[in-house]
Amino acid sequence: MQELAWVVGLLTIFFLMLGGAFIIHMYDAYKNTRQKFLLKLSAGFFFLIVGGALTSLFYFSRGEIGGYGIEYVITSSVLLQIAGISLIYHAIIK
Repeated sequence: MQELAWVVGLLTIFFLMLGGAFIIHMYDAYKNTRQKFLLKLSAGFFFLIVGGALTSLFYFSRGEIGGYGIEYVITSSVLLQIAGISLIYHAIIK
């Protein structure tokens, strides 16, 4: 079990770094073009990536994030992902 925690931690770090690079490139595209949908798109992907990594971070920390239970972490993760998908959808249709 201990080895798996480190694998999950390393994969989560890689996932956050890759997602962060993606968001930075999208924000750079916004700075060059000043198209508002790119700003909403990058914010949506930020929420989606953080929400996706939240449960892995909770697992890696062995449940010691602020004393909250897994139910709160899963709920927060899903809410962040819903917010991210909603922002992405709003950026695309507007």
